Amino acid sequence: MCPACGLISPASARVCDCGSDFSTERPSSTHMGPEGIRGPADDSVSVIVPADGATAAKPQEYSLGWLFVFLHLPLGLLIAVRERSLNPGVLAVSTWYTLFALSAAIKRPWTWHILLAGLLVDIALGLALRLGGHIRMDSPSWLEYLGFSILNLLWFTYFYRRRAMFGAATRWGWVENSFPSMVGPDVYVPQPRPRSLPPLVRYFVLFLVIVIVILTVLVVLALLLLLALYVIGPLPG
Repeated sequence: MCPACGLISPASARVCDCGSDFSTERPSSTHMGPEGIRGPADDSVSVIVPADGATAAKPQEYSLGWLFVFLHLPLGLLIAVRERSLNPGVLAVSTWYTLFALSAAIKRPWTWHILLAGLLVDIALGLALRLGGHIRMDSPSWLEYLGFSILNLLWFTYFYRRRAMFGAATRWGWVENSFPSMVGPDVYVPQPRPRSLPPLVRYFVLFLVIVIVILTVLVVLALLLLLALYVIGPLPG
């Protein structure tokens, strides 16, 4: 049996029909074509392996994506608690970061566009607030802005390369033309899952999922409560 394609060949055969050399377990050079390694002359085998060593799209992980969710999901609520205010600005910022987290967690084509556009708008908004005098213009403020702008650009690159993972068909042409290295694979290949996880790991993963669900519910309820209090006004004492 051929180790490459599984085809059963006669015992006296030295080369499989797919091109694998049984003595070396590597494709025979006599079957090399301009596009890569093919089968025999009748092209009965449809599998093509690139001759230049290139491979198919590598499996993509999403561990940093879930880290993004964990960082941004409670951020909106923390800002509202820190400011101790129910003004529209605080509500807008809290809703903004909650939308970020939910977009990264849902992983749908439309959330991919919301996430990318939001990261760029976040950078532009921070600059506009500083230039407009709404945020102090001292050196620490600009260093803070520079730091979070670089971080947002890194997040932008990370999520843009996962277009196929989100299932988004529409590309951002100006991004890919300006920065070709940001182009991700066209086909999403999930990471192979282990056949079985140790019980401790399974419990930990289940715990993380429960925490994400609880945080999501609490943040959404808290934002709705803050919005209701702002619309209705403080309760009479």
